Amino acid sequence: MQGDIRVQVPDTVRTFTQLFSCTPRGARLARRLVANRMDVWGFAYDSEASESVTLVVAELAANAVRHGRVRGRDFRVRLVLRDDEDVVRIEVADGGPSGGRCSRSRRTRAGAGC
Repeated sequence: MQGDIRVQVPDTVRTFTQLFSCTPRGARLARRLVANRMDVWGFAYDSEASESVTLVVAELAANAVRHGRVRGRDFRVRLVLRDDEDVVRIEVADGGPSGGRCSRSRRTRAGAGC
């Protein structure tokens, strides 16, 4: 009896995580470093994917600075790119009272979290 032999191809997951000061300067640095990381991952600066991710991070970082500012606490940006999917997961956790945790976590087809 011959068994079905399958070769599993490992999934490559690329991540970028960085803490930034909860200031306008930190938000600007987050946007610039995310644009750079997208370029390192093979998405040119002027590509639609890079510009979209950078725009979302810029908005979320600005919101974290404006609405989640707590003295002595930073905000964190995390990007996750899986090679088997064409999706970049963007996470921004501010220093607000929720501790950066979502009250409800749900995943939709578009990849929206909380």
